[in-house]
Amino acid sequence: MSAPTARRGLRLRGRLAVTGLALALPAMAAVVWGRHQYQWRSAQGTLLDVARTRVDNGGRAICDGTVREWPPSPHEMGPRSGGAAFGRLVAYDREGKPLDGVGPPLLPALEAARREGRDSAVASGDFGGRPVIQALLRVPWPDARCTHLAFVRPRPAELPHDPLPVAPLGGAFLVVGLFLTALGPVVRRVRRLTVDVRRSAAGAYLHPVAVEGHDEIAELATAFNGAAAEVRAQIEAQEHREQVLRDFLANTTHDVAIPLTVLQGRLATMRRAQVAGEPVPAELVSHAIEDAHHLGALIHNLGAAAKLEAGEPEIVRAPVDLGGVVRRCVARHQPLSDLLGVDLQAAVPEAPLFTRGDVTLLEEAVGNVIYNAIHYNERGGHVAVVLDPLPPGRFSLAVADDGPGLAPGEAAHLFERAFRGQGARARKPAGRGLGLDIAKRVADTHAITLTAEEPEEGGLRISFVGVLTSP
Repeated sequence: MSAPTARRGLRLRGRLAVTGLALALPAMAAVVWGRHQYQWRSAQGTLLDVARTRVDNGGRAICDGTVREWPPSPHEMGPRSGGAAFGRLVAYDREGKPLDGVGPPLLPALEAARREGRDSAVASGDFGGRPVIQALLRVPWPDARCTHLAFVRPRPAELPHDPLPVAPLGGAFLVVGLFLTALGPVVRRVRRLTVDVRRSAAGAYLHPVAVEGHDEIAELATAFNGAAAEVRAQIEAQEHREQVLRDFLANTTHDVAIPLTVLQGRLATMRRAQVAGEPVPAELVSHAIEDAHHLGALIHNLGAAAKLEAGEPEIVRAPVDLGGVVRRCVARHQPLSDLLGVDLQAAVPEAPLFTRGDVTLLEEAVGNVIYNAIHYNERGGHVAVVLDPLPPGRFSLAVADDGPGLAPGEAAHLFERAFRGQGARARKPAGRGLGLDIAKRVADTHAITLTAEEPEEGGLRISFVGVLTSP
């Protein structure tokens, strides 16, 4: 037996045995006590009836002292169990003493009853080493010499001072034994269920436990199977998330490696020109800066994707100032727009607008849309980021550009992972189409509607529409 098993203490059958004995023994003791009480009360009533009969027939003579009944004959006060007639009357004066000193003193319980002024009382005790029972009666004669008469007789054999009887105790053990025997199949089913549960847990909960019968144990097995199914579903979901993250990391590592290699090559070319004292081409510097921006965007998307895959509680939700999100995203992409010759402008209302969400993810989503609008535009183009309140209690954050727009049929697939339009592939073949996919996932996570439309004047307009909240 292992240490954890040893520390469990009594097993189920042992606990039930102890519980059965704890219930049976007090019950048997109560039965024995009740039987003795019944016998004692019956003996009291019988003795008082006999005592009253004796008092009515010759009690006055004994009370006046003309007849003395004490001491009784030895055979009448001996240890025998005859009828109630065996016994003698003893007269007592106003102080509770035997009249003329004839007879035994009152038992302490009867003396207390006499002092309390009770009309009758019964008690048992010993006189001279012999067990006796004594009934005390107040006499009805005001002018008599005694005030009380006591009827004294041997204690009946049917009122013994028994220890706890053996028969009830044996009955208690018999009941517990039968109870445990009947419980044996239940204990065996519990043990089988325990073995099945351990086997199922060792097998990653792939195999359910056996369900036997239609009682509480069967319900317990069914409940375990339900819990095991939920655990297995969570394990599979976790394995799926981990696989998705591994695939994404592998893809993103490849995506990062390409622009990083290109950037290293351009920086090496710039270094050689500098060492040779030759002028560094401005176009080469611009391409290097653009590669650095692209590399930063990929790294930011990697962090956003990991956070989205982890889900709650990694996604921290709090009031977010949408105007601040727009200003920070525009400031972050201003150097790239200046480098590519694209005019980037923002318009936000004076009154702050708040929504509830993860500020890091929201900035990543908006930044991806702005990056695409700049990156795939033409020199001399324009990008506008506009934040407006919408009634009732909603907002619209739109990124509009005057670039080449989309080819027919591309709008339905714009937010799919790895999708890139024909124009984007022609102008920037190194892209992987992850930015808008992440923007769509962030929007869905925050219950924000993300749409794309092509205005009549050309270009592309991507809008985030969501619910405003209090700061």
